[in-house]
Amino acid sequence: MSKIKPCIVYAEEFDPSNCVQYKLENAAGDRSKKVPIFTASYGVEGLFHVVDRFNKAAERMNFAIGDKWSTFEDVLDSVAQRKWNNLVQNIAAGARTNARFDQEIANFVHQYAGHDHPRDVLIKYIKSDDCLKPRKVDVSVHASRIETLCRYANRLRGQDTALTEDQIKVRVFEAFPHIWQNHYRRSRCELAEDSITQIVQYMNLCKGIADEEETTRGKKRKASDTERVRGGGSNNKTDTKKKKTADANDTCPVHGEHKWGDCSLNPKSRNYGMYQRNNYNHGGRGGGRFGGRGGSGYGGRGFGRSDNMGRGSYGGRGFNGRGGGYNNSGRGGYNDSGRGGGYESRYYQPSSMHYEQRDGQPGSRSGWTQPESHRFDVPSDRNGGWQSGSGSWNGPSSRNNHW
Repeated sequence: MSKIKPCIVYAEEFDPSNCVQYKLENAAGDRSKKVPIFTASYGVEGLFHVVDRFNKAAERMNFAIGDKWSTFEDVLDSVAQRKWNNLVQNIAAGARTNARFDQEIANFVHQYAGHDHPRDVLIKYIKSDDCLKPRKVDVSVHASRIETLCRYANRLRGQDTALTEDQIKVRVFEAFPHIWQNHYRRSRCELAEDSITQIVQYMNLCKGIADEEETTRGKKRKASDTERVRGGGSNNKTDTKKKKTADANDTCPVHGEHKWGDCSLNPKSRNYGMYQRNNYNHGGRGGGRFGGRGGSGYGGRGFGRSDNMGRGSYGGRGFNGRGGGYNNSGRGGYNDSGRGGGYESRYYQPSSMHYEQRDGQPGSRSGWTQPESHRFDVPSDRNGGWQSGSGSWNGPSSRNNHW
């Protein structure tokens, strides 16, 4: 269910300074007062304003009992005049008393209220967050506005009883920020004993403290922003320069030896990634006499730089995994997929998967044949030189004897 809008709201929609004035005179013509003329666009609040000004002028000019009835229509526009005349035309002259006049004024206002129980709607509205003090509204102005709405509510018709003075005071108090209300209670102030004026005085103190704290926070934020600006931070509004993107025909900003459009580091270049692809078959760290890390090509962790028995050109990390030889993924020798392995040695024994097959079947450990295209030299013994051909490794057979 949508919220019903009251006939009078917190933000004043009626501006008395824009009213057209009517010069009201007494019967003798020796006294006069200006009263604004009511139009429907003024709403209920505007109508209350005109009625109040009319009654005050009539009192000052000592209107007779019947003068109000005859002159009130003078402060109404043509549409409002017809509504008023329809309301009072059947009232006898003897019944036109001041009390009856006030009663008919209430009936007239009710026609513009737009609800059967406008008082109930307005009181509910005053209790809502819609009537909490806005940030930029002065404390005294806010309190006066809430009190005015409460008194307007009492002049409207409704099922709820009219607000008492204590209830109006509570409505004014609860229309201030909740944190100010808590400060008021903690200071041991008694709402029942304080007047609206005293409440407003306390809330003015709260407002002063809040403004001072806000000013301090603002200065700190400004100082922080200034430091970020001096330091070239993201809040530097004066730095409006944008980095220029290199054009394909520009000299490469990285290497300076070719155009940016031909650079392998340019994602839009046809050569993009060429450096990585060319480096695929290059070795990494060698090291030691026969040992060290191999490269990222055929071998990874290799034993040697040029022999196929160590971590080097063909040993170590293979194409697809850890360890492995020329074309496999295990840690081992030339064509071994497991740990260890060599050509025909006891120390590096090949696994069941071999580089070359015989009769379509994998060779056995004892019948493995060295491919002709990969013959290499191996040392004949620990202290000897190199033996050309397919010689076997005659080194230490124990795993505890290291190279």
